[in-house]
Amino acid sequence: GSGNELEPPSAWQTVNHGSASSLQNAIENTYIKCSRYLFVSREQWGAKSPKDEDYFNTLDGVSYVFYHHTDGEECNSTTSCAEIIRMWQMCHQDTRGWDDIAYNFLIGGDGSVYEGRGWKRVGAHTLGYNDVSLSLGFIGTYSNKVPNPEMLTAAEMLIECGIEMW
Repeated sequence: GSGNELEPPSAWQTVNHGSASSLQNAIENTYIKCSRYLFVSREQWGAKSPKDEDYFNTLDGVSYVFYHHTDGEECNSTTSCAEIIRMWQMCHQDTRGWDDIAYNFLIGGDGSVYEGRGWKRVGAHTLGYNDVSLSLGFIGTYSNKVPNPEMLTAAEMLIECGIEMW
């Protein structure tokens, strides 16, 4: 290629975490992995309730992680990211007719992780794979550039946290 094309991030990176000698060690390791990034809950970013709570199917485990971009404005603070996420939720619910925002998680330019549908809910992001995958939505447009290092690090830590939890 010309060197200007971007390679998409790999969908999954194998991570060897070793074995925990006790349940307590496993819990502590999970806490450490999951506390390394700033997590913003649905309540904190001002999410509306899903249209139909009973609609959501539960994920029993995942085989894939899909990276998406929201293909819109970028954000670099909790305030600006929350505003953009509320706009995307409204678009997904009101314009597209979905029950909630499509993504399981979104990642802002400051490296914060925002809860979309969360860990255990089937998303609406990748037709044919929603019930066997998680989706991470990088907030912004990344067709011609990669997300910044803070965003990529947050995505990696989130996936490591998910591996520990499942």
